[in-house]
Parts: sequence; C-alpha cells; structure tokens
Amino acid sequence: MNTNLIKDTVFKTVDFSYDGEIEFGEFDGVKVEFDGKSAKLSGNTKPQLARACFLFAMNVSEGKKNFTIEEKPRFDTLGVMVDCSRNAVLTVEATKKYIDTIVALGMNMLMLYTEDTFEVDGRPRFGYMRGKYTTEELQEIDAYADSMGVELIPCIQTLAHLMQYLKWSIENAIDEGNEKIGKIVDTSEVILCDEEETYRFIEDEIKACRKAYKTNKIHIGFDEAAGIGMGQYFKKHGLQNHFEIMLRHLDKVAEISRRYGFEPMMWSDMFFRLKTGTYYTYNFDFEKEIGERIPNVPQVYWDYYHDDELFYDEMFKKHRQLGQKIVFAGGITGRSYLTFHLYAYQNCLAAAKSALKNEIRDVLVTIWGDGGNERNITFSTPYLPIYSEYFYKGENCTEDEIKKVSEFLTKKKFSDVEIMGQSADKKGEIFRHGLGGRLFYCDILYDLSINLDSCDEIIENYTKYSQRLQVLENMKDKNYDDYHLVRLYYDILVLKATLRRDLRASYKNGNRTFLEKAVNQIIPALQTTYKEFLKTFKRMWVNSYKRFGLEVISFRIGGIICRLNDAREIISDYLSGECSNIEELDQTLLLNREEALDIELMVSPSRKF
Repeated sequence: MNTNLIKDTVFKTVDFSYDGEIEFGEFDGVKVEFDGKSAKLSGNTKPQLARACFLFAMNVSEGKKNFTIEEKPRFDTLGVMVDCSRNAVLTVEATKKYIDTIVALGMNMLMLYTEDTFEVDGRPRFGYMRGKYTTEELQEIDAYADSMGVELIPCIQTLAHLMQYLKWSIENAIDEGNEKIGKIVDTSEVILCDEEETYRFIEDEIKACRKAYKTNKIHIGFDEAAGIGMGQYFKKHGLQNHFEIMLRHLDKVAEISRRYGFEPMMWSDMFFRLKTGTYYTYNFDFEKEIGERIPNVPQVYWDYYHDDELFYDEMFKKHRQLGQKIVFAGGITGRSYLTFHLYAYQNCLAAAKSALKNEIRDVLVTIWGDGGNERNITFSTPYLPIYSEYFYKGENCTEDEIKKVSEFLTKKKFSDVEIMGQSADKKGEIFRHGLGGRLFYCDILYDLSINLDSCDEIIENYTKYSQRLQVLENMKDKNYDDYHLVRLYYDILVLKATLRRDLRASYKNGNRTFLEKAVNQIIPALQTTYKEFLKTFKRMWVNSYKRFGLEVISFRIGGIICRLNDAREIISDYLSGECSNIEELDQTLLLNREEALDIELMVSPSRKF
C-alpha cells in the first residue's frame, strides 16, 4: 500500500499541509492517534487509511493537540453512482478528482451510470456524438480507482432507458453494418425481449464492460421498463404475461453476465410495478415463488423521495420477500441547477439511518442528472458525509458531526450550503424544477410559473440570499464559481418575480411607467444576468464534463435571451402605438399554480419541435 500517495492525495483534496511525523499502521477499521508531536494513522484498506488521513487533517485544523479516534465501518461497499448519461459525461481527470473526494470520506466504490455512453465494438451509433467513454479512458479511470482502493463498477441498461440508442432506428432509419438496431426495439425506450438480436446486443455491451473494468460486479439496470412487451413484442407475440417476459429476460442477461465473469445486480422497482402498478408501496406480499425464480441477482432498492425513516424500514422488509441480497441506493436529488437542500438533507438522513438500522451492507448514493444535467456535481458533494458518517460512526452519529465533515471537505459553511439550495417551497414541486426552475424558464408574457401572491416573499428572500452569496464571492476562494452561479440564479428569480408581479397588472391598469421600466431596465438586466450565468455555467461544465451535451443548456438559455428580445419589442410596440394591445397579456390565467408543471409547459403551451 502506497501510504504516502494516499496521504498526499487526501491532504491536497482538503487543502491541508503537515510536516510532522506520521506513522502508518494496520487496524480493523479506522484509527487516528496524535499526541501533539507524532501521529499514527491506521486502517486495513486504502479507503480506511484515507479516511484516517482526513480525520487527522480535520482535527489538527481545528487546533486539537491530543486525540484518539476509532471507527468500525458498518458496510462492505459504500460509494457513489454518478449519472454519465443525461448529457454530461465526467472527464477522466474530473473522475479521478472525484475518486479523491469520496476516498477521503472512506468510501470504497464508484459506479458510472452509462446507458449508451461507453464504447461498444461494432456499434458506432451507441453513444454517437454523446461523449461516450472509450475503452482506454475507462481503463485509465479503473486503474486510478484501484490505486486508491476504490472499486469501479459499470452501471448499464439491458432492458429500458435505451432511447438514446434505439432512436437511431426510428422513422425507417437504415441499420448500417452489423448493428441492426431496428430488430431490438420493443418501444421507444425498451428493447425487444426473447429476441436473438437483442441478446447479441447485450452480449456486446457486457463484453465491452469486461474489457474496460477489473471488477466482477455489474449493474444491469432493469428499472422503469414501462410498456415491456407492449410494442413490437405485442405485435409479434400478442399479449403475454409481463412478469414472465421480464424473468426470462433476466435469466438471459444474468447468464451472459456470468459468462463474462460478472455477478449482476439490478434495480428492484419492476417487481413492485408489475405486482402493484407502483413502486413505493408495501401493503402487499410477494409470493414466495417470485423470490425463488429470481436468478440470484441482488436487488437495488432505490429511493430518493422520503423523509420518513419508518417508510424505508417497511420497504426493506418488503424487499426481503424477494429472497435476494439487498443493495440500497439513496440519492442527492434536485432536477434543477441546484440541490434542493431541505429535501435532499432530510431524505438522506432518513435513508441512511434506516439502511444502517436494517444492516444493509452495500450502500450507494446516486447523483442523477435528469433534465440535461443542469446541476454540477459539486453541488452534491456537501451531502455525501450524511452516508459516510453514519456508516463509520454508527447510530450515535450526530448532525453536527456530519456538518463538520461536510464543511472541512468542501470549504463551504453548511449554513451557506443551505442558502445555495433554496429553490423550492414545497416538496411536491421539486421534481418539476421547483419554484426556482419555474421562474428561471418561464416566459414572462405567459405567466405559467408561480402564484402571484408568492412574488413579494420571493423577491425579499432571494434578494437576501443573493447578498450573502455576493459576500462569499468576494472571498475569491475555490468555491467562487459555485457561489457566483447560484447568486446569478437568484438574481434572475428576483427580476422575473418582479415581472410576474407587476407586468400583467401594469398592462391591465394602464401603468405605462412600469412597462417602460420593464423595457429599458428590467428585461435588459435579465438578459445580461442570463448571459453571465451561461458563461459561468459553461466554465464549470468544461471543468467537470466533456463538451458533448453542453449545447442543450446553450439552446435553453440562448432561447430565453432571444425570447426576452421578443418581449421587449412587443411591449415597445405597444408603448409606441404600433400595436393596440399585447395579446399574451390579454389572456385570462386559468391554471392553479399549485400544480407541478413540466418545464415545457412553463415555457409555452405550444409544441416546441
């Protein structure tokens, strides 16, 4: 074990330097001993030793002169799954730095979620123009992970979530070469089960993973396969039992995986969905025969949505009826440019406590990029200690300990992390971009965003948040871009809330003064802020991800800026008398803003493409 490499890596990650004597030893867990002059850091694995280095650095930085720390991990596998399929593929260097981050917490696994973003021989359209990893890139990441004691695990899809690949067969596209994509399509996202060509495709996927990864584990997906057997399968075979289709398919995929030296795991939700029509329910029982028919494949229970510890307890009980090993996947979520603080924090706390209490030995934290990966991976990092601290310290772990570790890791005060995650007022709004997302994307002439009576509160609160972030920006530290981006985001919300509150009312009331202010001050300020936001976002993106996928954000924000030009022209024409009314503002608003609208409806009721 290269102890100096581990020490130097962790100290660099947390901006710590120390010239004193350090001895390294072995210990069944993590042990840190310091008497003010010399230190002894011990652990049985590289991640345990890395965590010992982290805890030493943190306590010395606090000014402690004499201390001993002992921790016994309550897990076999603890790590993170990073979404590399929603337009953003982490660069090799960024992935290495992320490995440094998680190993400093003592985590020992990283899973890369790659639906189509990895190279598969003979399938050039797989991940075409999507920034897919080459085999050599994955091998480089894998070698680095191994040097730090982190197991790199492929997380792929072998049933659903394959729209990005299957789309190349749509509308009579010609299958080139050996791919024959059209022969593996059931629905737009689900592949065709019980088909020879499908299993040739899956074998190609798994063969590619075997070339790239050392691990003997593979995550084969299988989640959210709505419509299985109801597309081309239905046309070919008629109505069949969906449970039977999936079990046959699972047998095949598991057999292929094992043939290449992999032990597969899968998301568990389809067993619930096919049984009850939904996932998050436990008021039923699985028949014993179902568990007996699953071919020894661990079930990954994923849940990012609940803040009730007892709910997780009941779901763990239900998963045990499937008769398979349980892996738990929590999540640091938020479909927006921000992590929704209260939601993510409370849900992660409940999930970690329950998983620990239920003695789940394999746990991962998922970081999804739904909606085009607007949220940079740095906005999730402050929440990782919720899992690391519970699974090293146990049930006596306190929230203060979590926050202290988070602050030392990220150099962000946890109170500021909370400020940076204020983008929703109700949990029910969160996965539709939240309150902030509604304002950020909404068209200012349509008002498909928020309740009118929320505007004053939004203007007051987000002005206050913005002022705090401006203070943090002025520090010019390593988190400058994070602070700057969120501050610009909040400034946009304030300006748009002002327009939401006053624009339509001023038009109705004949208040030309405000309309002139909107044209000459507010809308130009909005455009300038959006431009600076996009500039900062791009800089952060290229520091973390390959360039592929960035164009989607440019389309979105560029479209907003262009549409604001339209709004200025429309209002100006009205003010100058070139038009007698503003049609959009003449419309009667019908929707109740408590409804959670998708982003497309927030922007416009019209079809976009």
